[in-house]
Amino acid sequence: MSIEQSMAGKADNLAGIAEGIVAAALAALVVAMLIADAFPEAWPAELLVSLSPQGTICGVTFAIIGVARRSAVIVLPAVAVAYLGWIGMSDRVASAPIGVGSSGDVSTLVWANVHREVAPFVRAIELALQQDADVVAFGEAPEIADVPVAALKKLRSAFPFEAAPEPSGGVLLLAKTPFENSGATRKNLKRSVRGATRTQHGRIDIVAVHLPTPMSPGGQVWRDHFMQETLAIARPDVPALMVGDFNATPWSPQMRRWIAGGRFLRVGGKDSPTWFSRIPGLGLPIDHAFVAGGVRASVEIGPDIGSDHYPLIVRFKAPGTNGAFTQPIAGLRP
Repeated sequence: MSIEQSMAGKADNLAGIAEGIVAAALAALVVAMLIADAFPEAWPAELLVSLSPQGTICGVTFAIIGVARRSAVIVLPAVAVAYLGWIGMSDRVASAPIGVGSSGDVSTLVWANVHREVAPFVRAIELALQQDADVVAFGEAPEIADVPVAALKKLRSAFPFEAAPEPSGGVLLLAKTPFENSGATRKNLKRSVRGATRTQHGRIDIVAVHLPTPMSPGGQVWRDHFMQETLAIARPDVPALMVGDFNATPWSPQMRRWIAGGRFLRVGGKDSPTWFSRIPGLGLPIDHAFVAGGVRASVEIGPDIGSDHYPLIVRFKAPGTNGAFTQPIAGLRP
């Protein structure tokens, strides 16, 4: 046997081993996805369901590779992975674009998770000013002492009123006009801030949220607990806008359960990613806006501000109003 033949034989053997490993990994992924489909709310099943877009891309990619190599042991499980990923995204929270009319008669809120970093925080302030926002909300705010004085002056000048001042790392909610009966849903854990205000013809509750990440069983339990606590604030007869980082996708079984009562409607119509990447299949949509009580709103994803999240720009108005804040209103439930 020649040296060339020997090397070719070794290469074929290595290729066969690699093919077997890939096929086994895909088969294991199929089993895991089937289990996640059967027990969607268990940890880590929900994580796997949330990664359905990535599963679909993974399956399609390896299916193409399998076809190119004429390898049925790769093609079959790869197609199964792609199919299960696609199915995982099909059952999602109902959402729809909710028109708000002309831009001159609506209010604007800018939300940004700035990942405790100063530069994204400053860019988010600039974005809020550019958008002539009425309200601005931050998740994972940085150490205020680290923020340039000029940026803080701009923030406080444009948005002098703050709902539930929080230590660094919490949620900040600021507005051009006063809040009343505002506060954190759990001051010791600083995950959700609420404020009540009134537009020209009616009141609106605004809630800014940053829920824990479900990267562990405990994290998932805390995230779900905080969401239930936040939902408990709202009364069905009061207009409300809830915005923030929910660490859950629209096809998350937990999010479907949270919204099952019909109190809130997710604003959107498109599931464009807001975390990690804006490229569908790489990033995930985990920052959301929800409305209730007849509030009309639309949402768009803002530009890259240097955080791992992209900001949300929410246009909204309460029923029968032009969205211009005029005075605070009391009565937000504890």
